[in-house]
Amino acid sequence: MFVRLSDLPWRRIAPSPAELAAEHWVGHAELLRRSAAWRAWLDGRPGGRWLLHQPDPLEFTAALLALWESGRIAVLPGDSSEATLGRLHGALDGALPRTPPAGVTATAAPAMALSPSSIAVEIHTSGSTSAPEWLPKRFDQLDAELQTLAAWLGDQRWAVISQVSHQHLFGLTFGILLPLCLGAPFSGGTSRYPEVLAMRLGQLTDTSLAALVVSSPSQLSRLPSWSDWPRGGRRRLISAGAPLTTEAARSAAQLLDAEMVDLYGSSETGVIASRRPLEDPIWRPFEGVEWRLEGAHLLLRSPFLSDPTGWWEQPDEVRSQPGGFQLLKRRDRILKVAGKRVSLDALDACLRGDQRVLDARCVPVGNADGRLGAIIVLGEAHLPHRRCERRALISQLRQRLLGQGIEAVAIPRYWRFVERLPLNLQGKLDQGSIARLFADLDDHHRPRWLGCDAQAAQRCTITLEVPERLAQLRGHFEECPIVPGVALVDWAASLGEECFGPLGRFTALEQLKFQRPLRPGMRFRLELSQRADGLQFHIDSRLGRHCSGRLAFTSPEEQRNG
Repeated sequence: MFVRLSDLPWRRIAPSPAELAAEHWVGHAELLRRSAAWRAWLDGRPGGRWLLHQPDPLEFTAALLALWESGRIAVLPGDSSEATLGRLHGALDGALPRTPPAGVTATAAPAMALSPSSIAVEIHTSGSTSAPEWLPKRFDQLDAELQTLAAWLGDQRWAVISQVSHQHLFGLTFGILLPLCLGAPFSGGTSRYPEVLAMRLGQLTDTSLAALVVSSPSQLSRLPSWSDWPRGGRRRLISAGAPLTTEAARSAAQLLDAEMVDLYGSSETGVIASRRPLEDPIWRPFEGVEWRLEGAHLLLRSPFLSDPTGWWEQPDEVRSQPGGFQLLKRRDRILKVAGKRVSLDALDACLRGDQRVLDARCVPVGNADGRLGAIIVLGEAHLPHRRCERRALISQLRQRLLGQGIEAVAIPRYWRFVERLPLNLQGKLDQGSIARLFADLDDHHRPRWLGCDAQAAQRCTITLEVPERLAQLRGHFEECPIVPGVALVDWAASLGEECFGPLGRFTALEQLKFQRPLRPGMRFRLELSQRADGLQFHIDSRLGRHCSGRLAFTSPEEQRNG
């Protein structure tokens, strides 16, 4: 049964069947209890637009419902970086805390009626070259899309497992709002880790529920080839953010024993079309989506758009096919650098022509000089590990661009060499990822961040580089600079909080060992393991172990109870 958002489905249908373990899924009773606590916390505070960034699906949904039922608008940032949150904070009426309110007495407050024409959420979105934009979504827009998706799914009873962030529209629509409207149990958060995904699928095996797995190309292309993935029951695997390769689609479908569906759309348009990449390469529009071509340019009209009567021009080139269309390419990215028009796609293509380069993205980094940055994907054999190697590689790539007739002002000034593009959970290189790669340009106390590999919920490995202009190198030492040990410990603590959230109050530094100095330009890995009473870390480079230790903390829960 489908119930529109504007009719408050969370108060009409219970989304947690008894056959599922409640602690692993968002349960109806707990959702309403937590929402009442957020309502009580909001009582007496200003109305209007409120910032909501909460990684936990239960707390996010509870806070979202509390905002709606109290007549407020939820504003969703795409990432939790200090730059993004700081930029948004002053433009809004309030910000919900990351830590759920404790000690608040929840009262049964009546829910305000939701007008279909009122704004439900504002998505703060930006691509790799655009300035941040506000994207408001009304309840009637969301309800039209959700009703279409419910009909597309059919009468099967579903349980939704989301591997993508609900801070973005794809994850919000499929991972939170659609299950609410269908009364379907849902689970997200740590489901992005393969071992948790396997556990959630296993919990559905002996139930009457089909599994709807919401994922992205970046997630699916990295699924481990385990032989003991749970089998049994109906499963549909949906991916969006970028077209999925046939190889990745086939592998994911076989590993998860699921039917594979690729979705095409955008934050502005909602869903546009779907395809089954293992059966049919043609994109077939959803019910209610009208489309036509002007040349090779795709124009759309649908009830999911802010103006359902007007035609929206999608920045993609397509070719008409019987019953749908074939995606050809995204339009060329053009940017002005020092007053000159520069094709970023042409720069990328030129750099990819180097046999060592697996992929390349040239991007604006927002620096005062207006110059470009380059993100270069290299195989392990070609990654620079020392300053001299890095400088030599940059010089060679610059000469390649000059040799192809690229003007000097258009050649990137800032270079980042990575093992893979740091795509977000939607499979996109967004402004947040770019800002992280180039954050050391503005903050000279930070290491140069080159990527993070989160192997499990309590373990991650971060690839870093020592910037030549690192502030901590001053006076340590002039003739032979090395990174001070206190900086290494500080990096472990601060990056640990970025990976795992608040660690609590620091109580002790234990088992600390320094084995090798870390010098400017060196590439290294910081491995972090979260434990019940602290954080274990060690720092390694191609030369071996540099530092290791353990940071002890009093957990946030212990602080509140103490």
